[in-house]
Amino acid sequence: MLTGGTGYLGPWLVREIVRQFGQESLVCLIPRLLPAIEEKSLAYLQSLGVRCLECELMEYPILAGELPAFDVLIHMAANTRTDLPERALQVNTVGTANLLETFGHALRNKRVVFTSTSAAVDRDRPPQGPLTEESPCRPRTGYGKTKLKAEKIVQEKCPQYGCDYTILRLTTLYGPGMRGGLFHVFTTWANQGHFLSRINWPGRASFIFVEDAARILLWFALTEAGKNQIYFVCSGEVYTVGRLAEQIGEKIGQKVSRIYLPGWLWGWVQRLIWLPGIKQLIPWRLANVIDDSLLCDSSRMRALYPGTLTPLQVGLERTFGLDAYADEVARTLA
Repeated sequence: MLTGGTGYLGPWLVREIVRQFGQESLVCLIPRLLPAIEEKSLAYLQSLGVRCLECELMEYPILAGELPAFDVLIHMAANTRTDLPERALQVNTVGTANLLETFGHALRNKRVVFTSTSAAVDRDRPPQGPLTEESPCRPRTGYGKTKLKAEKIVQEKCPQYGCDYTILRLTTLYGPGMRGGLFHVFTTWANQGHFLSRINWPGRASFIFVEDAARILLWFALTEAGKNQIYFVCSGEVYTVGRLAEQIGEKIGQKVSRIYLPGWLWGWVQRLIWLPGIKQLIPWRLANVIDDSLLCDSSRMRALYPGTLTPLQVGLERTFGLDAYADEVARTLA
């Protein structure tokens, strides 16, 4: 059973589940009021023949009538807006609690997989290395704070109901049909010729190709190694945001002169943005392209996961190349 199936990652995961286990193996819980951007996703899920049930995460119980049977509950539904305060993001916390409480003791001996985010960890001081699963959690956004609280809800309620959990902290997703995030923003800027897409931003980013994320999620949902564990999910490749922006521009045919700011200036800016009284004024997303605030170490995940991961160059080709929409998911959601 799956929530969040109409989000960006959802259709890729649903297809993977249907490929491996058949359409009868999956029930998707769909919000009653579906955002317009997700209507194509719903149509795609229905085309695969999976059962879709309307639910309301902000109500208890979230479903009316008989509850569907399941072995694994994958909870991906969330409000991912990083510009909203906590009070506007209660679906991430209250919704998670309502979901688990609705199924209650039906969860016994089952698995709950919860998709979290690197923003739930974050930092409160200048980065001294990549984030790991042992890093102290210091979220700076309402989104990060609510996702961290949701992690705690999962960790507290799963033992109460006699089930296991796996928490996967996703990093930036990219791939065909992107709807938002770092890669989408820089693609938009590059297409517009915006000068911000030409700067040599020194911050390093963590990312994962969307199809890889779907396969990783499903694998950890089924493996013993994932029980009651937390993992960061990213490719392990390290690029500066400026280099990513440059490569995106090249892939979409927007080769323009780069704007190179000197290292000493970036060093000064990186110190400045963490000064008391200043760091609260710096937009969160801007800070993350200036330094390594959300650079993550996924070696723990990669040591276990047996599949191969898509290198950035291949992923960008699949995202922007001539055959970018050869994939049925990308073509359907375009």
